[in-house]
Amino acid sequence: MSQRLAELRPLKGRHRTYKYYGEKTGLHFKTFLDDYKVIKKPDELAKEGEKHRNHEHLIFSNCVANIGDGVLLLEITKRKGNPDRAKVEQLIEDDARPPAEWKRRPAGSALFDRTPGHMHWHFSNFLQYNLRSVKTGRLVGTALKQSFCLEDVAQLRNDAGRRRFINCPDSAAKTSEMGIKPGWGDVYWAGVREQFIEVKGLPLGAYWLECVVDPKNRLKLKSQRNLKTRVRITLQ
Repeated sequence: MSQRLAELRPLKGRHRTYKYYGEKTGLHFKTFLDDYKVIKKPDELAKEGEKHRNHEHLIFSNCVANIGDGVLLLEITKRKGNPDRAKVEQLIEDDARPPAEWKRRPAGSALFDRTPGHMHWHFSNFLQYNLRSVKTGRLVGTALKQSFCLEDVAQLRNDAGRRRFINCPDSAAKTSEMGIKPGWGDVYWAGVREQFIEVKGLPLGAYWLECVVDPKNRLKLKSQRNLKTRVRITLQ
């Protein structure tokens, strides 16, 4: 079989990165999900908008690693008549064919995010963040952010080579690409807009913070077994 597929895994805990976008020297160690904290200061909360000033936000960092053999490659094509929406197709890497002949399959949609700090295409429903009670397993909160621009941010294997996906898709182009190369991970830091779970009013105690990749099952991957991870957190 000449096709090679991506395999995605949301990371938790502390990980070594051989290169990290935006940082030029030495090896780096980054922590994902376990770096959570609760923001209560009104001026910090107001960065999400004035309506959040009296809220309490659980924030955290996240990394989705491609641990498979093939690249995760998504092609974004603008829809006619709607400049803020696009269709998404996944291209399946195939050693026996040139990239222009790789098999395409529908993978959902993309939205153009016009919020400050973004202004680029986001692949819809790529991730889902959940907060669950440890005692009952009941879902008590979700994050607003579920769409993402996929880039090679953290090099997680020494032999992964150079970044392939350097920038978010060109907003002016009719067709553009995003994705994650094998051995690399896409990272969103704690404090990114919309990446929070509202926790005001929740009882103090233990919870599961979950990260679920591809919750709508729209991507063809080498395996589905690593698409969910969680860490135990304490609200106190």
